[in-house]
Amino acid sequence: MNSCYKNKLNKYIWEASIEEVKRGFIEEDEAYKCIICEEEFEKGQV
Repeated sequence: MNSCYKNKLNKYIWEASIEEVKRGFIEEDEAYKCIICEEEFEKGQV
């Protein structure tokens, strides 16, 4: 695995709370962001 990709992936996991890691996503103002693939989902569409 490319170390640059690994560091980027870890950024979201390390910044997430325990509850966010359990859920697998971070809640932002208008969207949810997957901590693994970084894909964003607009609130109300999921």
